[in-house]
Amino acid sequence: TVPDIYPEDFYYIIWWPDDNVFAWFQADELGNNQVKHELEPTEENYNTYVKPFVDQWQAEKERVEQEQAEAEAEQNKFENRQVRALEKLNQDFQIAAENAHVASSLGFTADANSTANENVNGLLITIGKGTVQFCDYYNEFHSLNKAQLETLRSEIIQNGQNLYAQKWQYRTAIKDCVDNEELDAVVATIKFTYMDFSTAS
Repeated sequence: TVPDIYPEDFYYIIWWPDDNVFAWFQADELGNNQVKHELEPTEENYNTYVKPFVDQWQAEKERVEQEQAEAEAEQNKFENRQVRALEKLNQDFQIAAENAHVASSLGFTADANSTANENVNGLLITIGKGTVQFCDYYNEFHSLNKAQLETLRSEIIQNGQNLYAQKWQYRTAIKDCVDNEELDAVVATIKFTYMDFSTAS
């Protein structure tokens, strides 16, 4: 406990071990530190006026370190890391799906996310026997007929299915892990890729 000798407006105490000097401080009306008392550098004064605060600080430090160690141990448990790995997989999949694009057999790279699929479906409904201007992944335009739009739609759908297949493969691999070492190995391999139709015959 804090020794009774300290006044109510006690601010804090500092001890300089190298110089064996310690004093308690108070704050003036402007909040500036003012040295109110300097203590004789004796063992008795240290034990009476300084050591209680050192002991409190040490006890608090040990408590915080213990809590941190327990929290870290809990976080590193295999079961908890496995759950987080599955959550991260879902997040990575969503990002991959939103940014999806394919190298089309039509000779350009096209967006392949859900919005792109809806756009192509909309064009197929309205195109008739003519052509439409289609904006690719790099914002360049291409004149496409109905057959070409159908090809592009098929490639977008295949790419989406392939992304889901990758997700389920990684998910199964994570669930089949039995320890952190296996989990680390699986997580290190996770990388979603998009299909390349540009070399299709």
